[in-house]
Amino acid sequence: IPSTFILGFDLGDGPAKGASVGKVPGTVLNQFSIDMYEGHLRVATTTWSDWVCGEDETSSPGSTSDEPIALTVSSSDLMPVEPEFCGDDRFRGPQNQITVLEVDGDIMDEVGQLSGLGKPGESIFAVRYIGWKAFVVTFQRTDPFYTIDLSEPSDPRIVGELEIPGFSSYIHPTEDEHVLIAVGENADERGRALGVQVSLFGVEDFANPELLARYDIEDREDQHSSSEVTWDHRAFRYLRQSKQV
Repeated sequence: IPSTFILGFDLGDGPAKGASVGKVPGTVLNQFSIDMYEGHLRVATTTWSDWVCGEDETSSPGSTSDEPIALTVSSSDLMPVEPEFCGDDRFRGPQNQITVLEVDGDIMDEVGQLSGLGKPGESIFAVRYIGWKAFVVTFQRTDPFYTIDLSEPSDPRIVGELEIPGFSSYIHPTEDEHVLIAVGENADERGRALGVQVSLFGVEDFANPELLARYDIEDREDQHSSSEVTWDHRAFRYLRQSKQV
């Protein structure tokens, strides 16, 4: 399984010195995927895998040999198809997780992990941590917006979920701890991006997040809009006094 190694540095007096090392499965999306809180490093990652239809003969029941197995297959046996045409037991798509590492000493030890974020075929599109809370967006055709409780490092858990069309690629906190601004794109039922949208999420009821408002920059099928915010958060600015973006 591809992994990401994390190096911790001591930034005290003098030049930076290596202080600790840790490892998590998969790869991070961006800087917002990693967060330090009360001695624990929380890391959201996606483990990318190929998925095919057809029996996985190399892992058939009763097979315990470590020797290589020669297989003869046709191209149709391994033809990639849409996830819904594959049974769950044969689907090997991206896997999303949040891993919690304890930063104490020269080794960052894994103390907890929340796996299974998102539906089959979805990958992480946005992450935001606020204290013991985490907000994660996964996407393939719809946008599950997850609220996650990280208050107990050894037992991270999903608390709420909101499924809406499109996706968010940047989540920004506001002066109201119960309201988040998100920028992303609207999408049709097939997951095709239609243009930039700005959303307001309400998380006062942490177990039942809600969409407070949404604005589509373009609402015509023959037009499309885009914004650098979807890949560069520095293109975003929120003016708190006037409540404008």
